[in-house]
Amino acid sequence: MNQPQRLQPIPPPQLTAAQKDLFDNIVASISKDLDAGHSFITQNEEGAFVGPFNSWIHSPITGAAIWNLIKEMKRDEKLPQNLRQIAIVTAGSHFKANYEVYAHASMARQYFSEEQVDALSNGLLPQGLLLEEQLVYRVTKALVKGGPLADDLYAEGISILGQDKVIELIFLIGLYSLVSMCLNGFNVPVPATPQD
Repeated sequence: MNQPQRLQPIPPPQLTAAQKDLFDNIVASISKDLDAGHSFITQNEEGAFVGPFNSWIHSPITGAAIWNLIKEMKRDEKLPQNLRQIAIVTAGSHFKANYEVYAHASMARQYFSEEQVDALSNGLLPQGLLLEEQLVYRVTKALVKGGPLADDLYAEGISILGQDKVIELIFLIGLYSLVSMCLNGFNVPVPATPQD
């Protein structure tokens, strides 16, 4: 189903200098770090960004700040990818951020079964998760609902993951809540695939 584009994708030849700098930075990082497996679509047939990247290009100063936060968190990453993807898909599902769920469900399939990814994509706790995976799901669900994280759940996180990973998890959930807001505010659709 087509959704109206609130921010039109900008083809690379039409980018300003500031937009082009950010564009080049994102393209290089996506291929190397974010989605080396190219498991989701980030550019349209003209080479313009889709997903949250398009909104960041429209506002390159703020967009660069968000993108740099993503890169710095990736550089300081302690959480393994299976835990990161549970948090991101769970947050995206809570906010009904379709592109986020689409993109990170694709990445989560490297670590989980199709049934488990489907459950996460629908905001449900999948069967068969390891203890630390269940914990990440529960912390994410608690934080996106709002209010302070319960003391017992925070303490359980410290016990299972350690303080450094709990800090990173909380930052990660906050970051992808922000990404969800960008996607939802601009009504960003899931890209059409050849079979659509």
